[in-house]
Amino acid sequence: MSRSKVKMPQGEVAVDQPLPDAALGIFFQVAELLPTPISLLDAAGRYVECNSACARLFGIDRQAMIGMSVFHQLPPLPVVTAAEGPAGPGVIPNQAFETRCRTKSGAEVVLIVSAAAVLLADGTPGILCLLTDISAQKRTEEDLRTESVMLDAVIKASPLPITMVDTDFYVRLWNPAAEQCFGFSKEQVMDKIYPLWPDRDKESIEALRRFNRDEVLYGSEVLRKKNDGTVIRVKRYTSPVRDQSGTLIGTMAVLEDLTEQQRTASELLQAGKLAAVGELAAGIAHEINNPNMFMLTNAQVAAEIWRDASTFLRRHVREGADCLLAGLPYAEALDDMPELLTGIVDGALRIQRIVATLKDFCRQEVNAARSLVALDRVLDNTVFMLANQIKQRTDHFSLSCAKDLPPVYGIAQQLEQVFINVLLNALQALADRSGSVRVTVTHDQAAGAVVIEVQDDGCGMTPETLARIQDPFFTTRFEDGGLGLGLSISSRIVQQHGGEIHFVSEPGRGTTALVSLPAVYDMAERGDYA
Repeated sequence: MSRSKVKMPQGEVAVDQPLPDAALGIFFQVAELLPTPISLLDAAGRYVECNSACARLFGIDRQAMIGMSVFHQLPPLPVVTAAEGPAGPGVIPNQAFETRCRTKSGAEVVLIVSAAAVLLADGTPGILCLLTDISAQKRTEEDLRTESVMLDAVIKASPLPITMVDTDFYVRLWNPAAEQCFGFSKEQVMDKIYPLWPDRDKESIEALRRFNRDEVLYGSEVLRKKNDGTVIRVKRYTSPVRDQSGTLIGTMAVLEDLTEQQRTASELLQAGKLAAVGELAAGIAHEINNPNMFMLTNAQVAAEIWRDASTFLRRHVREGADCLLAGLPYAEALDDMPELLTGIVDGALRIQRIVATLKDFCRQEVNAARSLVALDRVLDNTVFMLANQIKQRTDHFSLSCAKDLPPVYGIAQQLEQVFINVLLNALQALADRSGSVRVTVTHDQAAGAVVIEVQDDGCGMTPETLARIQDPFFTTRFEDGGLGLGLSISSRIVQQHGGEIHFVSEPGRGTTALVSLPAVYDMAERGDYA
């Protein structure tokens, strides 16, 4: 018997057995009881028969479907995939393929069509189709893809480091925040052993125990090592990760760098101490100021009394009489007394200035208003407050300010704190009194800035120390009580004033600190650096 060919969307299918009417009737009686949509098409794509499940799928009455063209009334969309490929030249075997169709209501459904070529009772070719609706599965897959894309976007955009390791501690996830926080690029760590443990053996054993306990950690604090060797404290939030079968495949962790919190807490503590010192200083200043004013006033009165009394004493001496004043001959006392009284007045005035400067420096500035600040005056006050330290540490100190410096916009007391910290570091770096500290203030018109340069002949710094000098809690004078906050706070203050601070140094060749602050030429152009 010659073989007939049936045209299908995938090609031509060869058939050689007719389907008797009786067999067709029995088949669709059984098919009526099945939930699977089943249909029989002729060679032109018209429905010869279908079961009720097929009619329900497309939302059309079963009898109305008979004779309807599947290609015109229910046109399939382009075929997406095919389960089987060609078996020979021009011949395709019974096959299954995926396609998209529309129901009577216009809804799109995704179907797996299992097609078999048959001969109808009249000997014409036909196609027997079993339809599997996979629309819900496709929607689920699409939802999962969407969720995966969204999750990936969240992980990439997260400001917190997010990592994942498998059960052998190999890195499987490393987001951009982890790169920025720890200094390891994604390429450096992916598919390699987790690099952040300060003590790998101890940490890996502890992590293995967590795996075995199926443990979730929420907010525990641990140490983690950065690429540059720095060890930082982080808060970690971890959860086990399982595959579809429930098998543990790793642990995901969200990490929070606590460095900034620690710095803020220490600065608040330091601010609290400074506030307490400020209150104490204000009280002491008041107690000192009252007797000092009394001493200053009396010294000035005593100087006037001496001027008047010296007139009578000179006359008395000229008449041939001599006298002793506090055990000193009158002639000697006449020369020394004005100098003594002047020294008392000058000393009292110095105490008065010290008290006023101390009160200004310790005044709380929580809501301090910004204003135009003359940096030469700020530096004069700074040098005055550090006069004792300067005298103790060097015989070669100089301050040079260019003329007609433009002002800057900010808070004078905060800027004094910056220069006190910078100058103290320069003075403490000197090996002996022969070393020098030079402060130069210039106006960089091209940059529109006032530049303060502090140079010392001290011991200098290694590149490693120089790289960390502005980090909070980093200090090379821990034994001397250094907290490592002075330059960190100074750096923040300068940034808040819209400026920059950086250091140049070499071991044995001293250090240069450069502070640049925006100059103000017009109040309308001053900007807001808060």
